[in-house]
Amino acid sequence: MREVAARTRTLSPFAFRLGVIALVGFAVRVAYALAIARHLNVGYDAVWYTFAAGPLAHGKGFVDPNVFFRTGHTVATAVHPPLYPAFLATVTRVLNGRDETFQLVGAAAGTVTVILTGYVGRRVAGPQVGLLAAMLAAVYPALIAVDGSLMSETIAVPLVVGMVALALVAIARPAWWRFAVLGVLAGLLALARADGLVIGVLVILSAAFAIACRRRVRVSRALVALAALGCVVVPWVVRNDVRVGTATIATLSTAHTISGANCGSTYSGALLGYWDPRCADDGSRGTLSEAIWTHRQTRQGLDYGRSHLSRVPVVVATRELRVLGLFHPLAQARLDAIETRSYRWQLFAWVCWLPVMVLGTLGVVRIARNNRRTTLPLFAVIAAVAVTVALSYGNQRFRTACEPVLLIGTATMVIHHHQQPKRRRLSPRVGRLGSR
Repeated sequence: MREVAARTRTLSPFAFRLGVIALVGFAVRVAYALAIARHLNVGYDAVWYTFAAGPLAHGKGFVDPNVFFRTGHTVATAVHPPLYPAFLATVTRVLNGRDETFQLVGAAAGTVTVILTGYVGRRVAGPQVGLLAAMLAAVYPALIAVDGSLMSETIAVPLVVGMVALALVAIARPAWWRFAVLGVLAGLLALARADGLVIGVLVILSAAFAIACRRRVRVSRALVALAALGCVVVPWVVRNDVRVGTATIATLSTAHTISGANCGSTYSGALLGYWDPRCADDGSRGTLSEAIWTHRQTRQGLDYGRSHLSRVPVVVATRELRVLGLFHPLAQARLDAIETRSYRWQLFAWVCWLPVMVLGTLGVVRIARNNRRTTLPLFAVIAAVAVTVALSYGNQRFRTACEPVLLIGTATMVIHHHQQPKRRRLSPRVGRLGSR
């Protein structure tokens, strides 16, 4: 009982301060939604998400909103993964279907990211790092922009940080059910964003490998998590095979990415390493089925990449530089602003990102020195983002999934350098006491 009471007294100040920070983060996001986000032009994907939520909220199913609102017919679709439209449909049923409401609920989702970032920081580097990391996440411009963008990252980012938090607990206490829940979260992440499947699988494998147990236990826990992931994702894939004609998590969004990122204008010139919608044959979308159009666009992009293999290393390197904000940052900010973002806010976010990129990387490495195994999920998220960018194109919003991890690294470096002068002041005294 004394031990439990002692733990409660230790955790209570941290929980209270984290709660205050979360309230600040929520207030900042609400202010952004009301003052900036509501006045922005809504991006194409955001329009699709909000329109798809309407029929879904009224029991019409996951149907093509373009066809539904033009003709009233319900045609099954898999243009994007279903979780974010389902999230918006729930908000529509409970509250209303206004964009401003979606953005305010997105502010609440972003607050969850703040809380989870603080928890992960505390888990890997102590309460001071956890609280500072949460403070940084509460006011970090890139995360704030995500929560008001009406894009799937609004729920994908808290799912990523939640996976990392659960992975750290599962590493310390590797019960099979914890890995099952980890697999469920990974499945939900894949249903939020198709590229989330890469993050989910890598986090699962890193957590299983980090267990201080026999190889048989590691393998069994990984299989449990992957099986749980499959239980979440497979029904959607089977539904798409039956209703849409192709077994996939997403159709047009994936095909559009592949064809638009692998063509002449993105392998050289001003859009090198980026994405060009003009490369996709959008004119044929009305005459072909969703499955056939997806197959053709995917094959078109892959064929172009195969026939220009000599350019692939340059293109991939440029994609990575773009996502790091190191390739024509002013032009990149203007491109990124297309997706329900402010150009000036994107520039502000870029300025804030540069120190986080440096300090965060150094901080994560420092954390790994103390305990390599438990930090493997952190590196898994960073590696997954790098792989996703290499396979798609360079957009700074793609790195948002790993920015909470780098904010924890940044907090680690700040706390470390803040404590160094104290150690230097104490060391002579300790020496004199020892001589006596």
